[in-house]
Amino acid sequence: MSNMFETPDDFYRYFKEHMKSDYPSLDKRTNGFRVAQLWKQYHDEKHETPELLHEIIKTLMPDRYSGSGFFALWILVVGIFRKLPLEMQIDLWKEVFDTKNHGDNPISGADQITQILALWQQVNSDPQTVPALVEVLYPYDDHEWMRLRATISYWMKHNQPQYDFFQMLMDRYNEAIKSGEITPQAHR
Repeated sequence: MSNMFETPDDFYRYFKEHMKSDYPSLDKRTNGFRVAQLWKQYHDEKHETPELLHEIIKTLMPDRYSGSGFFALWILVVGIFRKLPLEMQIDLWKEVFDTKNHGDNPISGADQITQILALWQQVNSDPQTVPALVEVLYPYDDHEWMRLRATISYWMKHNQPQYDFFQMLMDRYNEAIKSGEITPQAHR
């Protein structure tokens, strides 16, 4: 990620400056500036308002691929999920995969998120379900799925360290490619 975006204030200044340009559309520029304001507010309030994360997701999701500033902010937003309690993470991932929030960039397999998140919750109390979670999660390769896998892998490292979740996913994915079960897709 560019050094241009190191703090919430950097995003705020970036999107404020973009309000003066002609690209992207005024709606997107306004949306970007609104998200930057929310992101700054979230940090100013010391992360004590998870409701702001929901609003950030709803506002940013439709435009997350509209340019480098949007995407850089999107990566930071979903990146902080992993530091939150499991229930809050699950709630936020539901928001991310809610098709109402996708705009022109739908996430493939979003209809499977309820099952996948339920399995993740189950792993918390029954680690024997890790292989089932790997089985339902490995085929998806949109950016949001990759971020969710990274988040779960981070959580597993701290809560179920006996499993190398990331390696299990990669082994299953490679097995599926070798068998012709799936074909790797170009990532957005």
